[in-house]
Parts: sequence; C-alpha cells; structure tokens
Amino acid sequence: MFENVPRVDSLSYDAFISEYAVKGRPVIVTDLFAGEPIRELDTLESARAALGRTRVCVHNGYEHYFTLAMELLFGRPRPGSLLERRPSTVDEYLRGVERRPESREIASEVPEDMVPELCALYRVPPYCLNEAGERDDYVSELWLGNAGNHSHLHYDADQRHVLQYQIFGAKRAILIPPSEGTKLGPISNNCVVSPEGVPDADRDEFVRFTGGYQCMLRAGEALLIPALMWHYFEYVETSMALTMRFRRNRYARFFGDRLHFDYRLQAIAWRFLDERAITPELEGAFAEVEQAYWRPSVSPIEKGEELQQVFDRLYERLCAPASPGTYSRPFLEVVRRSVRHLETEGRKLYRSSTEEDAHRGGAATLRAGEALQSRSCESAVDARQEMR
Repeated sequence: MFENVPRVDSLSYDAFISEYAVKGRPVIVTDLFAGEPIRELDTLESARAALGRTRVCVHNGYEHYFTLAMELLFGRPRPGSLLERRPSTVDEYLRGVERRPESREIASEVPEDMVPELCALYRVPPYCLNEAGERDDYVSELWLGNAGNHSHLHYDADQRHVLQYQIFGAKRAILIPPSEGTKLGPISNNCVVSPEGVPDADRDEFVRFTGGYQCMLRAGEALLIPALMWHYFEYVETSMALTMRFRRNRYARFFGDRLHFDYRLQAIAWRFLDERAITPELEGAFAEVEQAYWRPSVSPIEKGEELQQVFDRLYERLCAPASPGTYSRPFLEVVRRSVRHLETEGRKLYRSSTEEDAHRGGAATLRAGEALQSRSCESAVDARQEMR
C-alpha cells in the first residue's frame, strides 16, 4: 500500500489549525503525548494490565446496525433495538474476541466519563482546545476492536475535527474529501461503497480515484481527521484508540446540530471550515439556509424537503464543479429521501422553534436516528427505545 499522509514530530497550535485542520489536510503527529503515562500502554498486554477493568459498551458493529436500518426502511423489521449495547469491560471484550477471532463485535464511542482510568493518563492536547485554552465543544471517546473489524466509509455529521490517537495495535485509514463524495454512492452520512477486502493494488487505485489519503496508523501516533472528511478504518491488529473531537465554528454548529445529513450539505459546509476565508458569496449562502430553516412549514418532513432543495441549489452553485457527475443511478434519490425522512423523525428535527430549542442540545450526538453519545450502557438503551 502507498501512504500519503505526512508525519510530523511536532506542530505549533497555529500550524496545526491553519495549515491542516481548517484546510482539510490530514496529518499524523508522532509525539502527541510525549512523556505522559498513556504512551506506556503501547501493547495489548500493557493496556490490558492498566485498563482491564475499565467499563465499555459492546455491540455488533455499525454494519449490523445499518443492515437492520435498511430492513426497517423497506418493511422487514427484526425484533429488538437497532443498536443494542451490552455492558462489558476491556478484559471481557478481549477474552471474547480471543475465543472468537471472527467476531465483529466492537466497543466504540465509549464516553470519557465511563473511562476515568484512561483519562487520568493524559492531558487534553492544546490542539483540541480553543484559543483561550478551554475545552469548548470538546468530547473524547474510547474505541476497541479486534483484528479484521472495520469502520466503513462515513463522515462525522457533528462536524467536529477528530484527533485519533492509537494507543496500541495498527489500523489502516483511508480519508476522502467531501468534494469527491459523489463517487461513493452517498446516503445520509454513509455510502454504499467500501474498500473492505479489496487487494492492496486495487485499494490504492481507489484512493487515487477519489483524491483520497491512506496511511497505516500505529501505536503512539495520532491522526488528524479534518471535519467532514469521509473516513474508513480497517483493524489490521486488535487495537485501542482514543478519539478527541473538537473545534466547531458557528457555521459548523448550525449545520451539524440543526440540519439533516446529506453529502451536498457536507460539501457546502466544507467551504465554511476556515472562518477567515468566508466570502460574501458564502455568507449569502449561509443566510439562505438560515432563512429556509426558520421559515414556517407544514410539517418537519416538508421542512426537510424544502431545505434539501436549498442544499441542491447551493451545491450546484458552490461545489459541483469540483467533482462533476453523480456516479449513481437516479433511483438512489428515492432511498436518500426515505432515509432523510427516517432521520428527521428519529432526530426530532424541524419542530417549531420552541420545541426544537428544548431538544437541540443532543441533536449533534445523533446519527440516522440513533443516540451515539450515550452516557452509559443503560441510558443508551433507554434512548434508543424512546426513538423507536
């Protein structure tokens, strides 16, 4: 495989933000936690000894979830929750995948208040703080998966930048800019294309075709995933990672918290990452979205369709020339519309302003109708039951 993500020993705060994050350029920082205890957990054995009793939530993986979501969408629902999580520990998970190496269970998005043992081993990097040194809009999560697992191509619709620190193990990462999203068969913030199981030479061609980036992330390295980039991870080895999600400007907060997920909005929002580069044309586009958002509508579903028409117009005006063509059959729009309606209902989008203000605080932590930032296993299950 070829790698085209630069590795740097250190970066100033200004360079990290201005040269990489807001310009949508991934980079690997190799000395992120130099001298801190977390660097000592660079093998499965050392991490297990230190964090074995740490609580996690285990589930069957997001591919299982999306399969069930599609079955629900097309009228073939199975009993039970779309994403059932069960309480476990790091040690129990590792023992389970040692017994069943073929398992695709994963412990993902475990919030920081469930892993105090890990949080005590590092300080939040300055890169993840705002200019005043505050944890504004910052969240962190633990990920743990066995060899052979995958996180399929998607983009994080909350529109935060992500710094993923590899605690132990190795993962292959592929990142693709939003301007190339039409080549992926996008639906909501996911897509129908994946490089899973593809030979290295073909995967390399796929990365080149999509204008993407590829790297092998190893223990002690931290990968910057700029906001809104499509990304894919392949667990080459059983591995653990800390993801730190940070920094949204006012545009990203509005797009991420209030609007449904769509590849055209993704490409539009990409233009707003660098506040210093906002042109009058972009300000006018943002005003157009805001006006459509606040305009009265018959129903949330109707409001979502009205906003989608705005996204379509702005995409053609601002973004389409970067990647001409649709690379998909027209019937895919029917699927996108159905998923959009499901998301509108599941995330409780586009209510009246009073109702919405009471609910919008958790909107950025939902994806396709599912609460992904659970505060505990029990509350995660409760939240999903309420969504059904």
